[in-house]
Amino acid sequence: MPIADDLLRRGMIQYEMFANISTSKTNPGKMREVYKALQSGGTPLKAAFYRILLKNERLLVINLAAEFVDRHRAELIQRVRKVMPIADDLLRRGMINPEVYSNIQTANTSQDQMRELYKAVQSGGPEVKSAFYRILLKQEPHLVIDLGNVLSLPLLGAVCRTTVEYGILHIVTLFPILWIRT
Repeated sequence: MPIADDLLRRGMIQYEMFANISTSKTNPGKMREVYKALQSGGTPLKAAFYRILLKNERLLVINLAAEFVDRHRAELIQRVRKVMPIADDLLRRGMINPEVYSNIQTANTSQDQMRELYKAVQSGGPEVKSAFYRILLKQEPHLVIDLGNVLSLPLLGAVCRTTVEYGILHIVTLFPILWIRT
């Protein structure tokens, strides 16, 4: 498991824990062992795990962020207050064009601004949705947490609970699932 290899190489887990992860026969079993390691390792290990996951499973992380943006569209339209800082960041990254930015800026309410922003985010696909999610996480972390911070990891047979500390998304628990709809 590349994630466990990387954690061991960085000195974030002991060899015994690495062996437990590596010798598990199934992905859910491996994830249970990773969960145990994360629980005992504190915030630095959780942050390292997320960075490694982002490096090794970039598409998975992007798709999880896109799934969050799609699932919580209605709530985000109603509750996001820092629409212009989010739009500023997306414009700076070249993910929305100046015309879209202008439409967002001239909308009457924050809800109307979010509707305009969502049009652009939706048409941009998973990469833009993921960027929007990361910016939202930075601008309004408590909103992201409040919206139900459980993300499914169906490829790994696990569910991931997240939290935000100091503007960094941390994966704090992983546990196997049989069938969970979030």
